[in-house]
Amino acid sequence: MTIAGHLARHVAALRHADLPDATREQAVRCLLDTVGNMLGGRDSPKARAVDVYLGGGHGPAEATVVGGGRVGCEAAAFANAALARMHDLDDGHQVAMGHPASVLVPTALALGQVLSASGSAIVTALVAAYDVYAGLGAAINPSAYHERGFDSTGIVGCVAAAALASKLRGLDAETTGHAVGIAATHAGGITEYQNDGSAGKVLCPAWAARAGLQAADLARAGFTGPAAVFEGAKGHFRAFSNEWDGARATSGLGHAFGIQGNYFKLHACMRGLHGAVDAAAALHRQRTTAWEEASRIRIRTSSFVGRLDRRDPADLAQAQCSLPYCVALALKHGRVGQAQMQSGIDDPDIAALQRRIEVDVSGPLEDLWIRQPQTWGAAEVIIETRQGQPLRQQVIAARGGAAHPLSTDDLEAKFREQIAQTALAGRGDAILAAIRDIERIDDVGLLMDLLAAP
Repeated sequence: MTIAGHLARHVAALRHADLPDATREQAVRCLLDTVGNMLGGRDSPKARAVDVYLGGGHGPAEATVVGGGRVGCEAAAFANAALARMHDLDDGHQVAMGHPASVLVPTALALGQVLSASGSAIVTALVAAYDVYAGLGAAINPSAYHERGFDSTGIVGCVAAAALASKLRGLDAETTGHAVGIAATHAGGITEYQNDGSAGKVLCPAWAARAGLQAADLARAGFTGPAAVFEGAKGHFRAFSNEWDGARATSGLGHAFGIQGNYFKLHACMRGLHGAVDAAAALHRQRTTAWEEASRIRIRTSSFVGRLDRRDPADLAQAQCSLPYCVALALKHGRVGQAQMQSGIDDPDIAALQRRIEVDVSGPLEDLWIRQPQTWGAAEVIIETRQGQPLRQQVIAARGGAAHPLSTDDLEAKFREQIAQTALAGRGDAILAAIRDIERIDDVGLLMDLLAAP
């Protein structure tokens, strides 16, 4: 059987009763985190572009845009996926790379609302889609991302979204396989946006969500996809990766759920920067005035992180990809939340701190990354002060992943912070209650009504 066939059979057969408690709980946590990110993203200055785009009219009023009204299913998934990426706080997968939730949760909620799907159906579809995402991403990475510049959010996310839509629509394994094949045939997403902070970052999951929904609808209509779309001589793996392992795409199906391998973010910037930010925040806790006393600041890290040595970002999107900027924020404030990310752009202290920062691609950390690709974010921050002994902190694995997981309480606190200044702040308790009880809700439209504009 082909890889697409194995994935489709797994997706079509998976039942809510098959899911371990920890896996179901993780799916709810992914839902919680992403809803918070969408609500927070609604408050971003760049969310205006979403409203302008939707103003042209996009289908029947059937699915809710977070913080707004109703549009067509595909348009709602597109818009909410863009909102989920606005603040760069959405979850990711350490091995598969990219950001699955920003694609999959908006897709599930938009189509689930149209279909009046139950919360348990949403959870099951999310778990199935994460399995597809994690397996395919693991098969082609790290080569696809590190060497070729392809974003798993797009090139894998659209396939996982097609699987999710197929699951929610109750398609059989054969039709699901065609949906997966159609999505993989037209997959795309490159990371050049990292070099200038352009809108590709927020559009990548949006494009993937829409493409996944379209692929499932095309398969329902009778269109077909290539059977060997992944491993074939002209297939997905060869198109997007210099080095792939097709066995990884299906090896864990049914027992090692891909959703367990994701991480959650505390810092509003690229995940590759989080090790350095964690280290800088720890130094801030040791001596809150160290940033003022610093004569020189060194960041030792891998070339994967060192490539983001870009100073004085002009806007929020550029700031999210700037290693010196984010480390400077963490040294001064002890954290890199959305408020700090925005205010720091015009802060003379942050500008001065960036001038004292040197980035060194460290031999030991570069070697570690080469031996263990999952350590791509490892970093050490060293502060040389005018008073004497240097302060130093090394972080191999940033907070939020399996080594240092966030609790549900951490994620709920993040959720409350995300929505505190939004028009829906007053509904925070009701939204949280609906998410906690999602598996007992008969119609996910009840949650979506809470997310609509006041």
